[in-house]
Amino acid sequence: NDIYVNDTTNSNWMNNNPAEWYTLAGGIGFAGNFDGAGYKIYGLYKNDTPKQYLGDKYTGPGKEAEWVNVGTALFPYIDPAAQIRNVHIRDSYLVGEGTVGAIAGNCMNGDANTRLQFIACSVDESVTLKGFTVGGILGASHSRGVDLTYCYSTAKMSNTGPSNRLSGLIGDIWSAKVSALETYTTDYQVTFGSLVNTTALYAPVEQFGVTVLNKADMIGSKAKA
Repeated sequence: NDIYVNDTTNSNWMNNNPAEWYTLAGGIGFAGNFDGAGYKIYGLYKNDTPKQYLGDKYTGPGKEAEWVNVGTALFPYIDPAAQIRNVHIRDSYLVGEGTVGAIAGNCMNGDANTRLQFIACSVDESVTLKGFTVGGILGASHSRGVDLTYCYSTAKMSNTGPSNRLSGLIGDIWSAKVSALETYTTDYQVTFGSLVNTTALYAPVEQFGVTVLNKADMIGSKAKA
């Protein structure tokens, strides 16, 4: 069955003392295989204060380093060997200190043979994401590789970090190669550190051979699955 972390039937649910989701800053992340069986998860809620960025200075409680290592997501911290499939996030509000994504927040380390995988996962426009670094599917990755297959995000997003820390699919990538197959996002740039393979990657920017589309192109007969 679908999972309701909070009752979202009332449009004002976020102001009715919702139960808060959790964050992680380092440690051991989820390292297994998670199959959501196509069910939807509703009502993820977290409302922290994002760290701020002023020119070349990073501010917040105490002196902050360039990298804000606090993850906010369904899986706030995830291992580069994990596989997440058939998960759909709806009616959720995630505002975090550091890296924010609907499915996963932070992914760290890994080796040349390890690839984090997202398969048939989606995030729609009923989801709001905000943080220092923000991506629709994954907040940030320092792992060796990420695979996105049959995924999409149309979430509403904003960030308080540099402009290049906001991306439709993965907010920030360091030393990672991305494979994006039959995957799309709308209204936000797609920024990949080193794109190794794309097939039908749809996004509203012209880079890496990406087709330029907007939300109208994702509706009805124009939509591409």
